[in-house]
Amino acid sequence: MKPSIFTALLVVVLAAAVSARADAAPDRAGATGDLSALKAVVSHMAPGSWYELPKTSIKPVLASRAQAPDDGGVTGPVSVITAWNGAAFDGQNWYFFGGGHADYSGNEVYDFDFATLKWSRLTEPSKMQARTPSVPCPETVDNTPLSSHTYDGFLYVPTTKSVWLWPGVDFCWGGLHPRNATWEFDPASKKWHRHPMMPIKGMASLSAFDAKTGRVVLFNGGKTFWFDPRA
Repeated sequence: MKPSIFTALLVVVLAAAVSARADAAPDRAGATGDLSALKAVVSHMAPGSWYELPKTSIKPVLASRAQAPDDGGVTGPVSVITAWNGAAFDGQNWYFFGGGHADYSGNEVYDFDFATLKWSRLTEPSKMQARTPSVPCPETVDNTPLSSHTYDGFLYVPTTKSVWLWPGVDFCWGGLHPRNATWEFDPASKKWHRHPMMPIKGMASLSAFDAKTGRVVLFNGGKTFWFDPRA
């Protein structure tokens, strides 16, 4: 079988870039900043090369279908990685979330720590409210976001030391379910916080942090928005 992210994680940045980042302190509060294990790996890599990190499968920490609502959807927990999802990086930790549409119903958050070179599951899948003919796409019972296709709308913001989730396509058996909800995840407390909705419902957010202004630029629905996460 060909190697994949489920059998081993690939260092997906150029060796020179990773080496430079290994000398920098991470942004998130509580992060150790000790990337010596990663630095040892990339020190033997040629610039522009790739390396497969051994024993870095996400499978041991993935939630099971039984833990997620609706038996995990069509494709199950692997869709956290495979189903139209991006990731957020804080300088040490790589955060993953999602599934969405009918692929995967679990809304748990995962983290790959480049200091330990190990995966962890930060939260557990939330239960969902009852589905009815009038409510084909119910919300979670604990005021957390539904699993979604995150596209490029899952972003770490250093000024808030948190991860932001912008509109994507929520889990729903009733077809595409675009949303305009905005969510913030605090890796330290492992809690979600809901923010005011975007002006439009979108399906595939693109997002980036602008260090000069401290704002986030968002593109969705053919429109561009500026968002100040500190406001």
